[in-house]
Amino acid sequence: MLAAQAMVGVSFGVSAIVLDTAFDVAGLKNTPASRLDADELRTLVRMVRCAFAHNPALPIWEARGEYSRCLSFSVGAASCSVNLASLHGQMFEYDHIGGFGNWLRIRDAAVSRINAAQQVVGADR
Repeated sequence: MLAAQAMVGVSFGVSAIVLDTAFDVAGLKNTPASRLDADELRTLVRMVRCAFAHNPALPIWEARGEYSRCLSFSVGAASCSVNLASLHGQMFEYDHIGGFGNWLRIRDAAVSRINAAQQVVGADR
């Protein structure tokens, strides 16, 4: 059971790392001060990536400076709210982001945004 939980955690962390990198490759900068839904989504992906990148076996929220605030945005028909200020220094829990199902909505919204940005870049060529 512990090995299975560890593999899920590693896979989850890798998904956040890959999404964050895909945002970078698509030219979508991380702007943590922005309150636009798309930027809040980008910031949450970045913060999840950071929690897992520093220690995948024991992910800890790191929300300092302009990241130490509440993120609120829509993902499809659902809304997401994560208070990073209150989570700073705590062990990452899937419930903090609304569970696995919500991560799938976050991932889908992120992929849609990344694909849209790449289409714009492709049209410019």
